[in-house]
Amino acid sequence: MRAIKHLFFSFLLTLTCCFCFGQTRTVNGNVSAAGTNLPLYGVTVTVKETKISTISDSSGNFTINAAPAQTLLLSYVGYADKEVVLGNANTISVLLDNASNALEDVVVVGYGSQKKANLTGAVSTIDVSKTLTNRPIADVGRGLQGSASGLSVTIPSGEVGSDPIIKIRGVMTSFQGTSTPLILLDNVEIPSIQIVNPNDIASITILKDAAAASIYGAKASNGVILITTKKGSGSSKPQVTYSNNFSWQNVWKDFEIGQVNALKYTVDAAERVGHFHTNRSFLLCGQGQLPEISRMAETIWRKDRA
Repeated sequence: MRAIKHLFFSFLLTLTCCFCFGQTRTVNGNVSAAGTNLPLYGVTVTVKETKISTISDSSGNFTINAAPAQTLLLSYVGYADKEVVLGNANTISVLLDNASNALEDVVVVGYGSQKKANLTGAVSTIDVSKTLTNRPIADVGRGLQGSASGLSVTIPSGEVGSDPIIKIRGVMTSFQGTSTPLILLDNVEIPSIQIVNPNDIASITILKDAAAASIYGAKASNGVILITTKKGSGSSKPQVTYSNNFSWQNVWKDFEIGQVNALKYTVDAAERVGHFHTNRSFLLCGQGQLPEISRMAETIWRKDRA
């Protein structure tokens, strides 16, 4: 009988030891980026065995309950996943490395990114090196002409820096509406694509279908142009790039032109105030109004000859 009691108490002691080894405790941790040591906000921390998860705060700190023998899995967009075996430590510090993914294999969509092979929406990715870098262009708008299917770029004026008319799939809203797509620079809306320096652009993605509206709302009904700028890293060295383009053009023959520039056109129109003409432009002049002179070239790029 005594041997049975000893065996019973030994069994209870074994269960107690197993329970002590299997119990969970609170683990505090901090996660930051390797190289810069900047805290990462929104990192998903998951206990691999129990699927319990939490996220890091703005300072990179997190708290989670886990057992000593369990493993934590940390994942974050743009960084490689990392597994950490806890052991007996109650406080851990983790550094996440940048994910080395090829830019052409990833498409920026919304506030994240997807592999191009897994994307089902109508998306075009512009090859910046061929479209903007290796072409003699004055601005981004002119550089996008003919760069993607379904993208129409029209330059309404010869004025330097004038905004182009951009349409995606020829979309036009109501009579008083606009056909301009939503333009985002690093996920920040900008009024015009002309304010972006072509040399600062790393990638351009065009969202064409209605799926863009589910991400960005009603402003994306005409499509979305996503522009991502170049960024440095802690391990990269300073780099200076110089590019230039020179050209010369000679007029082979001069033509006598009555209306030589916008200034003379304005003077001639002022002299015709009060006269009636059937031509619409001169009719407006007769009423004291002038058509939009900004659509005319401001400079005559030809050499005056005696």
